[in-house]
Amino acid sequence: MTCSIGKACVFCEIIAGRSPKSLVYEDDNLLVVMDIHPLSEGHCLVIPRQHSERVHELAPRLRAHLFEVGVQVRCAITASALACDDANFIVNDGCHANQEVPHVHLHVIPRRKRDHLRILKRMLRKAFASWAHQAGYDQLDRQASLIRRALPEIIQAPN
Repeated sequence: MTCSIGKACVFCEIIAGRSPKSLVYEDDNLLVVMDIHPLSEGHCLVIPRQHSERVHELAPRLRAHLFEVGVQVRCAITASALACDDANFIVNDGCHANQEVPHVHLHVIPRRKRDHLRILKRMLRKAFASWAHQAGYDQLDRQASLIRRALPEIIQAPN
């Protein structure tokens, strides 16, 4: 799939199995993977299988499912060995809103006490430098496994 910027969509490549991923969860409508440039340990992306650049392009049930799965992933992170005190749920909707990949995705970013400076440093590095922190797949696969084990057995898909 080609996005409006004329390049192959990295998320469509991941969904199609042509690019590596650390999988947390998948169903017929979306998948959850670990962010390769995490702002914190356990940082996940909830990605619809349907290629849409903007949130309003998703059907209402898919939007609801996207956020419901995001909430369940956040709860799983809290219940896992990764733990978190709070979380940020972030959707950057459009390039002027810092959407780097023009494919809808929800960031689930675990937050911990006194992590503000570390998170800010990683955000600035990611925004202004090509040497942003990139986690290795062995580390991401370990985190994905911890979150997967803590996920509820059934995540309801939209009707």
